[in-house]
Amino acid sequence: MKRFGQIGICQGLTPFLRSVFMEFCRLYLTSKVGLIEMGRRLGGVSVDALSQNSRRLSEKMGDDPDPTQQFQKLAMVLDRLSK
Repeated sequence: MKRFGQIGICQGLTPFLRSVFMEFCRLYLTSKVGLIEMGRRLGGVSVDALSQNSRRLSEKMGDDPDPTQQFQKLAMVLDRLSK
């Protein structure tokens, strides 16, 4: 399988968008792909880095309501698509 970086999915993303993408992968793919494999496909990201990303993103969104609303809207859409 190709890594996400090999197909260019993370290339050109701002750090915030990459962080959001990593969090969505963690939330929606962990039942299908383990965290170690997910990190490898994201370009060699460790499990600790995925966890730290989740914590930092949560802190950032707690400070700024606009990204939080956008994140929640995307989460609702993805949740509907995954069922």
